[in-house]
Amino acid sequence: GDAIVDSTVTLLGQADGTFRLGAQLDVTLPSISDPEQAADLVRAAHELCPYSRATRGNVAVALTVNGTAIQSADDLTLQRG
Repeated sequence: GDAIVDSTVTLLGQADGTFRLGAQLDVTLPSISDPEQAADLVRAAHELCPYSRATRGNVAVALTVNGTAIQSADDLTLQRG
């Protein structure tokens, strides 16, 4: 109940002159002190989230939990090609 999510959405210029959406989700979980547990929870939520599912492969997403990056937008670009 004490989770905080700050989000930033940007336009990312592409080499061909088009744009792609990018999102940075900064999640704070004050009640979870174990960094791995917090990261696992955020990754699982990102997999189940209906917005994430609807935009998967179309929006570059970077995730941060409790101040630590757990997934960069570049990682997603490489994975999804």
